[in-house]
Amino acid sequence: MKELPSKINGYPVMAAVRTPSGKGEHVDQGVVIVVDHDGEFNAGTKNQFIVWYIASNPNVECGAWQAMNGRYGLTWSRALEVFGERMKSNEDVPWDRVFSPHKP
Repeated sequence: MKELPSKINGYPVMAAVRTPSGKGEHVDQGVVIVVDHDGEFNAGTKNQFIVWYIASNPNVECGAWQAMNGRYGLTWSRALEVFGERMKSNEDVPWDRVFSPHKP
C-alpha cells in the first residue's frame, strides 16, 4: 500500500484516511481534508477547507495520488462531517486510522 499524502495537488493535507476498496476499485484510495490556500471557489470566507476522494492508480502518472469530487468552501466542522460521510462505514470517524500531518 502506498503512504497517504501530506500534500495533494499542492494543498496541505489536514487529515487523511484509507477507505476499503471494492471489486474493480483502486487498492489505494481514501478521503482527505485539505486547506484551500487559493480560495478561488470561496473568496472572502474564513477557514476554507476542501474534502476530496483520493486514489492512486499505479498505471497513471507513475501512481500519483489523484483528487476527485471535491466539496469546497467548508468550515473545519463541516469538513469533518463530510469527511465522515465519505468514509465507507457507518461508524464514527476512526481517528486512530486518520493520518494528520498538519493541524488546523
